[in-house]
Amino acid sequence: MINPQLLDYIKKQLEQGVSKEEIKRALVSNGWQDRDVEGAFLMPASQGTISSLPGATAILGQAFSIYKQRLGTFLGVSIILPLFGFILSVFFGLLAVFYQRSAVSARLHSACLSH
Repeated sequence: MINPQLLDYIKKQLEQGVSKEEIKRALVSNGWQDRDVEGAFLMPASQGTISSLPGATAILGQAFSIYKQRLGTFLGVSIILPLFGFILSVFFGLLAVFYQRSAVSARLHSACLSH
């Protein structure tokens, strides 16, 4: 017979979105026998214990935590292209201004030399 405390712990961890591998690793590292842990995961859901799929709340909670963890990365990546475009616009704008100034300067210089 599987220990009810073990079943209850596994059920709560799954509801919180913890993966089966993480639960197994934590239990075995805390002294539970691997066969007991495996047996608890194989226990049919109809016996009032563990279902093989986490609930919607657990999935949404896990998705939101991943979203929070990766928000900075997403924002950083989404800013790169517009920033690169802005830098290129400034560069080519300045290049055009300097080119125009040098062309005007050259015309003025040649006009002064011809007089």
